[in-house]
Amino acid sequence: MRQERESVVFGRVESHRALTDAVDSVEWIPLQTEGAPLIGSFPELFVLNDGGFIVWDKEKSAVYRFSATGAYVGPIGRQGNGPGEYMDINNIQILEKQVVVFSRPDKVLVFDLSGELVRETHVLTPGIQSFQVPEGYLTYYGFGGGRGYRLALQKPDYSEETYLPDQSKVIHLSVGKPIFSPDGEQVLFTDAYNSVIYTFCQGWVRPFERFDFGKWAIDEKFYAFDDAFSAMDYLLSREFALIQRFIVGESGQMVEVFIQKGSDIRAYYGLNRGEGWSWFGAGKPGESSFAGTFRCMDGCSVYCVIDSWLLEEKREDDLFPCSLPIHSDQNPVIVRLYLR
Repeated sequence: MRQERESVVFGRVESHRALTDAVDSVEWIPLQTEGAPLIGSFPELFVLNDGGFIVWDKEKSAVYRFSATGAYVGPIGRQGNGPGEYMDINNIQILEKQVVVFSRPDKVLVFDLSGELVRETHVLTPGIQSFQVPEGYLTYYGFGGGRGYRLALQKPDYSEETYLPDQSKVIHLSVGKPIFSPDGEQVLFTDAYNSVIYTFCQGWVRPFERFDFGKWAIDEKFYAFDDAFSAMDYLLSREFALIQRFIVGESGQMVEVFIQKGSDIRAYYGLNRGEGWSWFGAGKPGESSFAGTFRCMDGCSVYCVIDSWLLEEKREDDLFPCSLPIHSDQNPVIVRLYLR
């Protein structure tokens, strides 16, 4: 396992240059609209071994499969309250030839790539998100859960190992984005307000990467309040940084950071390809085409998913202008950025 390094200093940079300089070419892959379900805003994306895609529509709580060209293949599972059906999805996980759907409150549904149910199990003590590992299920509970810890490993023999002790009386700020990210034999995960990316491997949890947010770091006073609402009022009255997602791939790592003050949010990204971290800005989510759209890395590519209405509205965006005929009433577009 990689040894912990010194903290990475965050750089609030408005320029896109760190990304545009790293990109060799861009491929635009519209997801089929005709004869396919209409997908809501800001879905999650997973790349399969054959180059195809799994799309998790968080607005409709549905999972779909598309080919590498964007053609609709079919649904993964189905919605409902019965056995083998899901309603509200906490998160999904891609195994070699299977899709794992973690559904509220405690269902774990495993489907093959044709969308058929393979098995159904349950998480013993459900949390915000869970993730299958060889030892059982990792479950993240976050801050302010009253459990005294933020992460647990639930084993097949019904025993439990707990990690990240915590007694903070704060409101957990759920971002609704994947917390866990597989990286070989280890699983990396984000930790809400924390500026540390952790790794779980063989029963151990250790810091993997620390980020120094400087003046945007969350003050320790935030965790010392006796009242969760007072703590949140204190935090929201200040400008602060949150890690939204951590992306890993063969070609490197990316971190998504939001700088937030009240309702004003801007997206920034760090890219590390083995030679240190470089930073770039992406503007405001929902206003700038690429802000909040980076989803995963595969090989030497970074994938984004952009709503068609935003592409039509921001056609002249100065990051990577889209030359395709895009209309606001079609499904999102996958953008594959080939790195140099």
